Amino acid sequence: MNVKLQNNIVEHIFSSFAIFPSTYINLNKSGSLKHPNYLLPEKIVFEEKNKIISNKVWGCQLTVSHQKIKVMLGNCSIDESEDHYREYALLVKPEGLPAYGLYVVWDKYELKTIETVLACSVDDESWMECNTYLQATFLAAMEQTRDLGMSWAPISFDSKEMHKILLSFIEFKLKEDQLNEGEES
Repeated sequence: MNVKLQNNIVEHIFSSFAIFPSTYINLNKSGSLKHPNYLLPEKIVFEEKNKIISNKVWGCQLTVSHQKIKVMLGNCSIDESEDHYREYALLVKPEGLPAYGLYVVWDKYELKTIETVLACSVDDESWMECNTYLQATFLAAMEQTRDLGMSWAPISFDSKEMHKILLSFIEFKLKEDQLNEGEES
């Protein structure tokens, strides 16, 4: 796995959806995925220090040659009052193809990524980090949708199944964090 490439890809994709600042996105054309028009009823719920945190989830879809690409974004930030770092999980699920999960910890003051994960799942439950080939394939597909001028639209699908897949990706990421912490001890 190429970590530097992964960081660049994840940051680029989050910028493409106008979640992070970008110089190449026309906000008048597509706007940000975090716009209220894309807000969903689902939530990302965490328990931190005996406190329940319920964060927002947004969703959209792209249609390319009659193929739908479903996208869901979850705010995974633990402490909203700590305005320095933001954490997000993004799920990209082309119809009939593997799901891709992207996770980022973003330093909004330094305007850079602190940590990223890019993983894929064939069965929507078992995740694996993407090797360099899968990273490049995912980036190429996302760039192709942008080059074709595809803009996203509010969802027309049942968001519950996508939410379930998003939660399985977040669980994968948290387990990987625990494994990495155990290796460092």
